Amino acid sequence: MDDSNLADLKEELKEEDLNDDEISQCIEIIRDIYIGQNVGNGYGILQQDCYKFDTKLIALLLKHNYIEEGKYYSNHLYCTTEKGLKIGELAVTNLIDENKEDIERFLNEQPQKILNFIIQEHYLKKEYREFIYPVDAGDIVGFNWKDRLRKSNKIHRAWTSVLMKLEGFGLCIRTKHYVAKGLREENYVIAPEVFEVLMELCPKEAFTTTPEEHDKIRIYGVLSYSYFAHPYSSDAFRDFLWEQLISAELDEEKIKETVNKMAEMGITSKYRGFQGSQAPFSIKNRRRYEDWLEKNLLEPIFETSSERIEGKGKEEEKEVVKVITDVKEEIKPPIPSPSDLKILLGSDKNNKEIFWEPKKEINWSFVIVGSAGTGKTQTVKAILSEFAKFKLPYIIFDFRNDYISKEKESEFGQILDLSTISINPLELDGDNTPKDQKYQISDIIDLVYNIGERQIGYIRSAIKHSYEDKSINEEEEDSWNNVPPTFDDIQNNLNRIFEGGDSGTRSSIEGIFARLDPIFDYRIFSAKTVMPFEKITKGQTVVNLGILPNEKLKSVVCEFFMRKLRYYLDKLGESREPRLYVTIDEAHRLKYEREASAGQLLKEARKYGVGMLLATQDPVDFTDVVYNNIGGIMSLQLTDPKYAKSIAEHLGGKVTWQNVKNDLSSKFSAYVKFSSNRDAIRFDAVPFYER
Repeated sequence: MDDSNLADLKEELKEEDLNDDEISQCIEIIRDIYIGQNVGNGYGILQQDCYKFDTKLIALLLKHNYIEEGKYYSNHLYCTTEKGLKIGELAVTNLIDENKEDIERFLNEQPQKILNFIIQEHYLKKEYREFIYPVDAGDIVGFNWKDRLRKSNKIHRAWTSVLMKLEGFGLCIRTKHYVAKGLREENYVIAPEVFEVLMELCPKEAFTTTPEEHDKIRIYGVLSYSYFAHPYSSDAFRDFLWEQLISAELDEEKIKETVNKMAEMGITSKYRGFQGSQAPFSIKNRRRYEDWLEKNLLEPIFETSSERIEGKGKEEEKEVVKVITDVKEEIKPPIPSPSDLKILLGSDKNNKEIFWEPKKEINWSFVIVGSAGTGKTQTVKAILSEFAKFKLPYIIFDFRNDYISKEKESEFGQILDLSTISINPLELDGDNTPKDQKYQISDIIDLVYNIGERQIGYIRSAIKHSYEDKSINEEEEDSWNNVPPTFDDIQNNLNRIFEGGDSGTRSSIEGIFARLDPIFDYRIFSAKTVMPFEKITKGQTVVNLGILPNEKLKSVVCEFFMRKLRYYLDKLGESREPRLYVTIDEAHRLKYEREASAGQLLKEARKYGVGMLLATQDPVDFTDVVYNNIGGIMSLQLTDPKYAKSIAEHLGGKVTWQNVKNDLSSKFSAYVKFSSNRDAIRFDAVPFYER
């Protein structure tokens, strides 16, 4: 980097007694801000996303006018000045030159038609300047055709791998896309120069779309855009469809041909045209309409083996066909997907296998009850092993190390070590205000610890003061993006209340500390949230609560974990297919009131493609929130008459509480009642050790 602009920068920074390493960091800061300011409305990169940089270096760059501070609504930003812009451009250009060969080699390894869609069909348009690509495709909602394509796992993986590679070269950063009323999810962002080099280096076959393929995508794109207007009125649907047709420069006959094809399958009415007050066609089956459009939008994008061997010489083609044939002989049955979820529970007296099929039930959640020693945990483990066969992600909250060996290993997934993980419940979640957060957090503490009204009032006061100490005021929205407090701040403010209070106040604060000391000592809530939810929701995870010293602390950690998870799932958007199960053995240790995290997750779970698997020996602790939001209940023996009577009511039919108490004395003998069946089924469960 010998450019005169860069030389001036180095000279100025050397006068500040910076060494070469610190100067390199300054160039990196300018480069990242230069790249990141392409996000959103182009006003700059959020200051909070510059946390990895030394604040002293940022201050020097501000002083020397390479970067400047800005504000967009309540968001505090950095962007480059004219001086900094030249440095940023130069830094990016030099990095491109240094890594060009590696970038080109990597792009050649990617599926070409997917690159075609990403670049030609989306990013050649103006949208790439707004944001490049969500870190998590689950952000995308609605039925916009490009968004639907971006939701495809194949496209998401391919494009994300490109962006992660660029991130490794320092040519791509992650920052939040901001809007007037808050932040959207993190996005990958690249500079215009990086986009241009992608255009230059991508294999030319990535841009070879046949006219037929191109028209097909445009037709289905028009139909999916117009789908937004369909529920409102014939006029709105007709006008919106016409606007899309003109914008896409398509012949009306092509739309007519496609719609009539769907009409033959009962998806739509026949095409009526734009004459009169009626819409050109009506959608008869919205679900099939979406599925049909999605199928026809995705097919042109994905390559097949036959496409890859086109154009090869005869001898080479024969060799490729031979390889494909050899592979086919070794092909194993396909791995079932979560959408085909079918869990073997056991078999009845006639040796008929009994399956739990969540998608057939009103809700996907499932409850297992049974006294100690009846086979409850073995049944949960058996179901988890079935989830794994379907490649279905799950989380298991392990209260007693039932799923972790003495060697701190688990055959049920990665172990989440809470000693290295932090959750900050005071971060503003969703659309919450500081006031919302104050009441929600204090309610959870009260739910677990059953603290008196006066003491919970002190906790709320400490939370409010903790926000104010960070210049976050309940009534000032501009302040809500400041760095939030943690439970360390709550502890400090409780101490202040203690020091300034009378004897009654001091006695109350002492009572709070007597109960909450483990929370403060273990400091799980004393740093920003680093819980890897993206990784957790895509694999099998065992949350090791057994390392915590008492049951109350385990419960409150579980509560705040699930609360954060629920907000994360909300960001992912809705799903019609199962994508995660949350499993709680010893489920009686949690609360299920409406304000409890487990209760709220149960009510919303299916909407997000989530099910809950709850196992307990104490079913009377379950509220109606549980029983109204499950699709099945399995009962092993319950020796306590109170518990047996409670479950018999939910099994219904001819099953009495005496049956539950006395007739299930053999280990793994059980009843199961599904929402899709009128009567409970008697069967013998197959334990995990027999799978």
